[in-house]
Parts: sequence; C-alpha cells; structure tokens
Amino acid sequence: PVVVAWSLALLMFLYVPMLFFLFFRHPLRLSRVSTFLLCLTFSVYGIVLTVHTLALMANKNLRPAYAVTWTTQGNDNIDCICGCTYPMSSDGCSQIFLMGCLVTFQAFML
Repeated sequence: PVVVAWSLALLMFLYVPMLFFLFFRHPLRLSRVSTFLLCLTFSVYGIVLTVHTLALMANKNLRPAYAVTWTTQGNDNIDCICGCTYPMSSDGCSQIFLMGCLVTFQAFML
C-alpha cells in the first residue's frame, strides 16, 4: 500500500505538472498524451472519491458535519450567536458516491 500511495503521489504531483508544462510548449504533438493523462488523472481521483465516500457511508462518526448559525438577542439585550451542527446524511453520501462512480466510468470510457 505504501508503494502504491507513493506512486500515485509522484504521478499526481510530479509527472502530471511536468507533462502539462510540456503540453503548453508543444500542444500539437502532445494532444493525445495530454488527453490520456487527463483521463488517467480523473480516473484516479474518481476512484479515490468513491473509496472515500464508501468509508463515510460505513461509519457515521467519520462523516463531516455542517453548521447552521444565527444571531439573536440574549439576556440584557446582548447579541448572541447560536448554532447547531448536523452530520452529513446517508443520502448526501450516496449522491457523492454516485458522482465518484460516474466520474470514474467516464474517465475510463474516454
């Protein structure tokens, strides 16, 4: 797993920027390479998004929370900021999971 993570990090943060720099220097020669590289990058990001969302769906404690805040008058006419936090629902997680699956499928189909 460490070798795979290291390889993906090198691919995303070293090779992809270098090849895009070369693409801007020679756009006609490297158009097919840049299309392949974009598909590869989007497929990796789609897989990561899908796996991450599966982890969020499996454990409710890992889900991010969002907050709703409002101002109101407290005792002695002092402004008070109140709020509540809500965890992300399972429907929201399943929608993000579907987006990750679709991004991965589209990237592999190109």
